[in-house]
Amino acid sequence: MSKWTWEFERRAGPLFDGSCRRCRSVWSSARIQNSSECERARTSQWDLRPSLPEHSFEQKAFAVHTWLGYGASLKKAVKEGEYGISLGAFGESLARWDNYIEIDRDLKDAWGIPALRISMTHGDNEAALMEDAGATAAEMLEAAGAKDIRVQAGVEMPGMAIHELGTARMGNDPKKSVLNAFNQAHDVKNLFVMDGASFVSSACQNPTLTMMAVTVRACDHLIGRFRKSEI
Repeated sequence: MSKWTWEFERRAGPLFDGSCRRCRSVWSSARIQNSSECERARTSQWDLRPSLPEHSFEQKAFAVHTWLGYGASLKKAVKEGEYGISLGAFGESLARWDNYIEIDRDLKDAWGIPALRISMTHGDNEAALMEDAGATAAEMLEAAGAKDIRVQAGVEMPGMAIHELGTARMGNDPKKSVLNAFNQAHDVKNLFVMDGASFVSSACQNPTLTMMAVTVRACDHLIGRFRKSEI
């Protein structure tokens, strides 16, 4: 495994003057590209979204302001309270020898196949990356006129959001990669790995559509080679 990547978040939940009937609005997000000076890793993308009090997950996950009560009092607070947003940053982790995947010697699945054991911890660069992202987020929100800005410190615990990627690197050199440009294994010619294993890095977007596109491309190549009796 050449690299194990995760997404990290640091969010600031501010309030703005004025009222908004959020329960009648659509949850939307705006994305802004940005970069930081933390080694090779960078803050890849900002995520800006309104805080919706009727969605408990939004309150808990993004540390935005919480409306107390229930029934008529909660409904009134939702309609008349100040307008809040959350601003989050996603960053890339650097490759570290301490992060790896191995076969578990004891744990097996229902079919008796050994399970995978994942070892993953955040490094100093990831902590510095999110520290910079939090300060930058607060600075942008303050410049936009926000008040009562709350910054959530630290990186998320590994495993909070998982995109299983990066265990079979794609490349032209068999000594440095597992797959070629068409997801075909260098060492086993009739083996194609058509999932996220070829991605050694990850953006903050979900990778499913990219996996589908790469798979369609690999299938077209596979069919062409098969018809020529090359596989």
